[in-house]
Amino acid sequence: MVSALGDRDTRWATGRPVASFSRGDEMQGTTMNRMRTIALSLVVGLLITALTGCGFKLRGSTELPSNLKVLDLRIASTLVKDDMLPFLEQGGISVFKPDGTTKPDAILTVGSGRYTERVLSVSPETGKAREFELAYVLPYKFVDADGRPLIQPGSITLLRDYVFDADEVIGKSRERSVLEGEMRRDAVLQLLRRMESAAR
Repeated sequence: MVSALGDRDTRWATGRPVASFSRGDEMQGTTMNRMRTIALSLVVGLLITALTGCGFKLRGSTELPSNLKVLDLRIASTLVKDDMLPFLEQGGISVFKPDGTTKPDAILTVGSGRYTERVLSVSPETGKAREFELAYVLPYKFVDADGRPLIQPGSITLLRDYVFDADEVIGKSRERSVLEGEMRRDAVLQLLRRMESAAR
């Protein structure tokens, strides 16, 4: 049987009022949420600025030699150079430009990073390779302006395992690209930390 109660009676039939929201209420709620998000972003930004001013350093920061003011960068890979420049800037180190006005305090030579991989396991169903080990090697040499080694020449070697699914080729290719970028940045950080030892 269809109830003959109207809208007003229906709201009170259970003894509890039913909330009614208009479009204006919805827009007001959206505006408030945006205001809260903006306020939170401002607070976080101010907090990071304050901590940095007090000597706090974000994860991954390095302490390069204090007597290193101008560095001659000879890096084969643009990607490696782009990963390194923010850390040099943070440390107050300028990149040498051959304009005749300044001389470098040291020379950093970094070869092309090389990725290689080997198969770790094979799928028993398909017989195709499924798990791989990815290796990244970054060679370097760090010398003073006269060519004397500040640290022993060498290379950074990193290893990572990853799983490849033939049914998700696009997603896995993207994941491999992300992994390569992370390994390259880790290698840059390890190199900078080795350069720190030149001041010890």
